[in-house]
Amino acid sequence: MFDLTRLGRILGFSLVAYMLAYPGFLLVAGVLVALGSDAKMTGHFLTWPLPWVFPVLSVVLVGEMLRRLQGGILTTTQVSGYRMVAVLLAFGSSFAMPVTWHPLAVAGAIAACTFLPLKRHAAPSTWTPS
Repeated sequence: MFDLTRLGRILGFSLVAYMLAYPGFLLVAGVLVALGSDAKMTGHFLTWPLPWVFPVLSVVLVGEMLRRLQGGILTTTQVSGYRMVAVLLAFGSSFAMPVTWHPLAVAGAIAACTFLPLKRHAAPSTWTPS
């Protein structure tokens, strides 16, 4: 199980909200194309701005993770939670792939940084299953 901090939950739920809204975006894009809109413009509509925000959120997440590690207030289970959210944010930035691969590359590189051996700097876990 993952022990998420408040920031991790907020960022994780932002991805879930985007994924739930994506079918609505596709519906609006289909209507725009049916009304004679340019397909390239519609592709940009589907990929802007949220997938571009996910790499920035990944930087915020890793910065918070490192700050908490240095302060000694991050547990080993919370490190796992941060890693999971970083991977989810990289997945969310993959929605920009029809137009460009840059957001996925940035978010993926940042997510890979969370898999460095950081757990040894974390405090012991206090999480117990219910």
